[in-house]
Amino acid sequence: MKLLPGHLCFAGIQGIAMWWFSKGKRKEIWDENIQWPIGDIEAAHRIRDICRSAADSAEKVGGFADRPDSKKNNTYETERYERAAKVAMEIAIKISDDLLRDSAVR
Repeated sequence: MKLLPGHLCFAGIQGIAMWWFSKGKRKEIWDENIQWPIGDIEAAHRIRDICRSAADSAEKVGGFADRPDSKKNNTYETERYERAAKVAMEIAIKISDDLLRDSAVR
């Protein structure tokens, strides 16, 4: 196969397009490994970050409750919200200061 000069300019675009579409799934903050031990303040910050990141899923899951076709539409959002809540609660259990824990999960 012989390449013409016009084909060379599209070779770079094809590589970019392949990279763009093969990014894979987005890594969520609650899927990151935690290097224990972490302090209570750092744990509270992590819980708040998780809650902020999952707020859109929580809003969507709450909005799906009234709809009759809610089962098929919110599977991804429900799983995402439940994973975030589980990790946040696991971190909260390990916070020793009761007031800090309460303010982090509030």
